Amino acid sequence: MKIILLDLEDTITVHKTGLNRQNEVTIKWLSYNGIKNPVEFMALPEYKNRQERIKKIGITEKEYEKWYCNYGDIEFEKYLEDYSKGDITIASNVENFLQNCKLPKVLVSNSSPKWIDFILDKSGLSKYFTYIWKRKYNYNDVKKPNKEIKTQIEEILKQPISSDSIMIGDSKVDADFATNINVRFITNNKSLKAFKYFNDFAELNKIIK
Repeated sequence: MKIILLDLEDTITVHKTGLNRQNEVTIKWLSYNGIKNPVEFMALPEYKNRQERIKKIGITEKEYEKWYCNYGDIEFEKYLEDYSKGDITIASNVENFLQNCKLPKVLVSNSSPKWIDFILDKSGLSKYFTYIWKRKYNYNDVKKPNKEIKTQIEEILKQPISSDSIMIGDSKVDADFATNINVRFITNNKSLKAFKYFNDFAELNKIIK
C-alpha cells in the first residue's frame, strides 16, 4: 500500500525560533527537575551519554526514568508558549496539499503527544490523516528513525507499507527513518542534498506522482 508519511515540526509547522528551540526545551526540562545551572550542565562531557549523565546528577536510573517521562510535558508548555506569541505557524499550502492528495496520509512525529493533538486540532488538520503516530514518551520508547514504527503503522492500517511510499520531512532523522523503512524521502531542507527538495507544499502533488 502506497502512503504518504509526514513529519510535523519544521515540515507542517514553521518555528520562528529555529532548531535552537530543542536546547531551550532541554534547559527548561533540566531546571524543572532541579538542575540549578542547566546550561553549564548541558556543556559537560558527561551530558552526552545517558548513563554518565545519570551518574553526574547523582540519581538512580529509576529516578531518571521519571524525569524522562516529563520531557514531553515541558516541550508542550514551551511550544504552547511559542504558539501563543505567534512564533509557530502552519506552513503555506499544507491544508491544500492534504486535501488534494488522495493517498492515505500518516503523521509520524517525535514531538510531545499533547502538542501534536493541540496543533492539529487548532489548525483543523487532523481530519486529513488516516493515522497519527505518536511516541509514548516512556524511558525506552520507540521514536524516529526506528523502523519499528513501520510495523506499528502497518498493524493499524492492516496492510504493508510499499516501497513506493514517501516520507516528507526536514531532518536527517526523517531521512534516516525513510531509509530504514525503505521508502522515498522528500525534504524542504536544502542542506540534505542527496534527496528531492521542495520549497512549498503547493509543489508536492506534482512531485509525488
